[in-house]
Amino acid sequence: MHTGNKRIATDSFCRTHSARTLSSMRQPFPHRANVDDDYTLLRDATSVADLPDGAPVIVPLALWLERRAALIARGEAGVWLAPADDPAVLADDLGRLPVIAIDFPQSSDGRGHSHARLLRERYGYANELRAIGDVPCDQLHRLAQCGFDAFDMLLSCA
Repeated sequence: MHTGNKRIATDSFCRTHSARTLSSMRQPFPHRANVDDDYTLLRDATSVADLPDGAPVIVPLALWLERRAALIARGEAGVWLAPADDPAVLADDLGRLPVIAIDFPQSSDGRGHSHARLLRERYGYANELRAIGDVPCDQLHRLAQCGFDAFDMLLSCA
């Protein structure tokens, strides 16, 4: 489980501090501003009982599909997509999702770039699109070009 309120770093931060190695830094930056994040990423949640009370959460796609009505009623619930997930299954719910996180389990896995493009360009998703997982700092600009506007990852800017 990953909790919110971590420090953040933008792509310009990584260029400026390229000699440092940063560990687990929260990376949301709507409009390129550093912001705190209250969302909790729940990678292993399998039921609504696994969710913390009253806290904004990002749940796996499988849980969203299984418990959609309960999560909508709860409010402030986002979804995270694994590389093998199909973003099209969220097409009818995009207006209800304040954040969609797309996982990059390995830096060499580029399927997340395609997911982002589909969500932004084909389905018109306009809320926060967050990259999570193993993405090198030098990829932030490319991710932004694909439509990501927030980052939550282990950064290595060395």
